[in-house]
Amino acid sequence: MNPLSFTAIWLAVASAAAFLLFARDKRAAIKHARRTPERILLTWMLAGGAPGGLIAMGVFRHKIRKISFWICGGLAALDWGFWCWYLWQKP
Repeated sequence: MNPLSFTAIWLAVASAAAFLLFARDKRAAIKHARRTPERILLTWMLAGGAPGGLIAMGVFRHKIRKISFWICGGLAALDWGFWCWYLWQKP
């Protein structure tokens, strides 16, 4: 398996995990149940789940007022996008 394929699979898994974590946290917020810590959500976004996290923020209207999530998600998406581009350029 080449590095680009591995990276693409990792990004898909991390994005799905981030999406599900945001969904679970939103549900917990509505039910006044135990919440997922923000550091966990941000960590998953930095680890490759930025696309899933940003999509979940829009779909569930969750954490949309928190600038830290927009900045972290945007920078992580740009960073991962750069590395995918870099790996794609390598022969």
